[in-house]
Amino acid sequence: MVLTSAPSALAASLHMGGTTCHKCFGLPVTNDREKRVSLLSARSYQGSALRLCDMLIIDEFSMIDILSFDCADRACRDMCGVDKPFAGKVLLCCGEFAQLPPVVPNGLRPDIISASCVSHPLWPSIKKFQLHKRWRNADDKAFQNFCDALASDKHDGFFESHKFLPGFRTCTTSKTAVDTLVGGFRDFPSKIQTSEDFNSLANTSIYKSVVAAYHHNSAIELDFEIAQRVRRRLGEDEILCHSSDTATKGCLLTPEFMEEIADKHHQIPPTTLRLFRGCKIRLLRNFYPSRGLCNGTLLLVRKVGRHFLECQIISDSEFNGNIETLFRFKFDVTSKALEFSRIQFPVATAFAGTVHRFQGQSVPKIGLLIIDQRKSPFCHGQTYVAYTRARTCTQVVLITNPNSNTSVCLTYKELTFASSTLVCPPPQNINWGLDEDMVLPAQEFVSVSDDSYDGHHPSGVLLEEAEED
Repeated sequence: MVLTSAPSALAASLHMGGTTCHKCFGLPVTNDREKRVSLLSARSYQGSALRLCDMLIIDEFSMIDILSFDCADRACRDMCGVDKPFAGKVLLCCGEFAQLPPVVPNGLRPDIISASCVSHPLWPSIKKFQLHKRWRNADDKAFQNFCDALASDKHDGFFESHKFLPGFRTCTTSKTAVDTLVGGFRDFPSKIQTSEDFNSLANTSIYKSVVAAYHHNSAIELDFEIAQRVRRRLGEDEILCHSSDTATKGCLLTPEFMEEIADKHHQIPPTTLRLFRGCKIRLLRNFYPSRGLCNGTLLLVRKVGRHFLECQIISDSEFNGNIETLFRFKFDVTSKALEFSRIQFPVATAFAGTVHRFQGQSVPKIGLLIIDQRKSPFCHGQTYVAYTRARTCTQVVLITNPNSNTSVCLTYKELTFASSTLVCPPPQNINWGLDEDMVLPAQEFVSVSDDSYDGHHPSGVLLEEAEED
């Protein structure tokens, strides 16, 4: 029996039977170490699953914070009654530390490094191996070398990468980039009249493209600009969906002040949703994961009602094309000075987003990757994750400052060093401490990819993925 988990529901949904780490290990939603105790009970279904499983798989391991990893370890020990790391079970962690680290609100470099699993006492005892073959951009060697340079452990802090590749298209204004995205394709329908038109719209280049920015405000501006261009091109009317806000603590608050506070919380919908038929939206809550409705799922609006949305799933998953109905949801907003609740549809427009939103995703061959580089990155791994969403350099469109032909990157050597100084390939004759029928030959193990993954891996190994397909 194998349990597969990931930090986000979207990443977990890509695996058969995958769940979030919070559900798998009963992780509480708190950053208080003293309260960081698993919520699982010995008689619960998930507690029984932890006791009976033979192997644990954690995907996107670089985004797991040290407190969650420690809590998962203690949950396994408590459920199984075995005082060994993860109760002595086979643990397979997959991730790349050149990508984004755990999110630390207002955290500085020491805080982020301390929050990473590389600071955990179990880290030195984990056997590590590295995959060298990139599957996503394997057809473009020059672009592959460019991405390798961004992930190199030779850099530390802010640095400028080598000059942009000749295949990159650059522009200095967002309007030019939007013109390239919306105005440059002829596969875009002029009017939505039937269900087939929605299916055609979902498969157009615009809806398959990724527009990423390092900062939240930049992403909001790009998202609004693209949404308005798409709406005008479709000839659809804009429908405003207003939220209902109620203050539950503190003094009487004006709607404007509550809107300003709420808009700083990126995980709740805006005060006013500007929707239209054919609008691309993203779910903000784990609504119904077993049907593909989880945080980050992309949908296409088919109908807007006063209390419901009829949407079509357009994420690249087994649920692609399913028609679902969403209703208004209650969000509780808590800050130091006030508390209030918001009732709104659990969605936001998704024509553009921050780099954090796109980790683990790929741009299809018909799509474009637009990266807003007018503002410098503020976190390790942002530049690397942004570029590696593309398959070839011809897909990349950069919004840059005038007279700039280099990419500004931010790297923490403590994290890239952890993933680049690994012994690979593993020795051919190695004792994993397992039964022979559970061990793959070393050459098969090194070449494993997401496409050929079958769940059988040796014990205690950390796969450092060069790139997930």
